[in-house]
Amino acid sequence: CEQFPNWTPEVDRLHAERDELYLRLLELHQRLANDQPFEFIASEVRPQLRRWIKRAQRHRECEQDLVLSASDLALGGEG
Repeated sequence: CEQFPNWTPEVDRLHAERDELYLRLLELHQRLANDQPFEFIASEVRPQLRRWIKRAQRHRECEQDLVLSASDLALGGEG
């Protein structure tokens, strides 16, 4: 952010999203740790966990894109 201050909002968004993803994962873990019946896990927790995984993958891709852009610019590329 020091070198590319206009990226600060995106970095802040990614930090907030990471925190949100972590809290959501803790919630899902808690639901699984309560020894719920398999039917409950299959019908409710599994789809929520799939959505979480997709969001986490998108988040990671955004982080990687940002890092690659910063690397390109730091090495003299056009970003």
